[in-house]
Amino acid sequence: MAKREEPKPEETGEEKKIEEFGSEMYLESARALRQVGARVFLSIGAAILIWIFGEMIFLPIAKGMTQQFFGYPVHSIISFIIVVALALIIFTVFIDIRRLTGGIAGVLAYHFGKASGEVSVETRKNLGAFYTKPEAARLLASLAIDRWDAKVLDPACG
Repeated sequence: MAKREEPKPEETGEEKKIEEFGSEMYLESARALRQVGARVFLSIGAAILIWIFGEMIFLPIAKGMTQQFFGYPVHSIISFIIVVALALIIFTVFIDIRRLTGGIAGVLAYHFGKASGEVSVETRKNLGAFYTKPEAARLLASLAIDRWDAKVLDPACG
């Protein structure tokens, strides 16, 4: 016997706002994945090329030179420049990987929320689940968090 589907109730204004916010956050996360993912890939490629050219071309040439600049041999100066360039690239890659994981988490959260069937606003209210509005959460976070590596504890969460 076929099961009849019950008609879906009309979405309220608050549910539409939540859906729009979820879609907006998904698009922002997907955009971060595209931008940061490409930048990480290109940065790692650039670091590899700098290291290869430095080791295979510039350092052998510099080791044949006898001149000194500021009391240091040329090959030592070139080695220092290569190390500094690689350190800067690696540092930016670590920062970008942090953004990349945030983007991945945003995309996965959106898709898992869709797959599991998000709970309606009315059901959350009946269960006593109330959430801070996104605008208020952003304001509070910007006031409370002053560094990118700060650890935040929200004792009311969950």
